[in-house]
Amino acid sequence: MKSNLFTVTVALMLIAAAAGDAPAASVAFQAEDFISTTDGSSGPGFTVVSDLSAFYEQGATTLGDTTSSPPTHLATYSLTFDTAGTYYLYLRFVTDTQGNDPGNSSGNLSDSLYIAADFGSSPASFTNINGLADVSSPNVYDWASLSTWSGHASSDTGSTYTVAAPGTLSFVIGGREGGLTLDAFVFSTDGNLSHSALNLLVVPEPSTAALFGLASLVMLRRRL
Repeated sequence: MKSNLFTVTVALMLIAAAAGDAPAASVAFQAEDFISTTDGSSGPGFTVVSDLSAFYEQGATTLGDTTSSPPTHLATYSLTFDTAGTYYLYLRFVTDTQGNDPGNSSGNLSDSLYIAADFGSSPASFTNINGLADVSSPNVYDWASLSTWSGHASSDTGSTYTVAAPGTLSFVIGGREGGLTLDAFVFSTDGNLSHSALNLLVVPEPSTAALFGLASLVMLRRRL
């Protein structure tokens, strides 16, 4: 009896906590879920790669290598936003130390990419995000806030993104250093999300409805 009552209490506490939360508006998507890719001047565009350490065991990378701007290796995503507002962009990635960058003969880490400075299938400008190795360890996936990025001498400064009204928007990224593996992106109106919160947006915990179902099952068992 004590055990069942305790289980019901915990389940209801979880439900209350979930129902009381008012999370920021967020759109999470996998890097490998691009709808199109464009080959560049120095090699193929983005490709899907298998990686057991990535969410859903896949990521995206480009085998081309160029620092030209605007970038020529491109990947385009189609994203649906339910809420208008100002959004911050986050990226989960891993830098390369395995020699997968065909243009990198100096042994430096492949740790940069281009991101469109605004939404649209033909962006007017791109932001150079360079120096991701400064906020991560080699061969270990980590998160970085790209909208607040300003950490590298040759990098541009990141910016936020404006969603004027709910709807579907295109977002484009460009390859810069081949070998950098991208795992997931998150757009959120919260500019201070922790790594654990970002992880949950990509791989959500059970929903409130599921918790209600759990509580109902335990209560039914108690009556039986």
